[in-house]
Amino acid sequence: MPWHALLAAAADPGSPVDSAVTYVLNYGILGVVALAFAFRFIVPRSAVDDARTQARADLSKENDRLIKEKAHAEEQRDDALRIAQDQVVPLLVSFNATVAALLPLLQELVSRREGHDRGTGHP
Repeated sequence: MPWHALLAAAADPGSPVDSAVTYVLNYGILGVVALAFAFRFIVPRSAVDDARTQARADLSKENDRLIKEKAHAEEQRDDALRIAQDQVVPLLVSFNATVAALLPLLQELVSRREGHDRGTGHP
């Protein structure tokens, strides 16, 4: 028994797909080639070339998009760094100067409060 006949016999006769496969396989190697084209096991050379060209174009577009996105992210990073240098650093310096000026006043206030509480007997 030829191999395509065995393959056709293995198919369930109740399924419409299997009966169509059996019908096509009865044509021999021509049926096998037709099924291979139908199920995309064999792909025409022009389709491969078209797919390759499309894939390269898609890859080029994605590469351009990623380059633009990277440039935008770098601009945002540079802007954030510039803001930090121009606004946040002077603010921190001012904060440190204010805390340094207030610290002796706060220590004196606490020491007076402790002395006041010791003198009156309140905890």
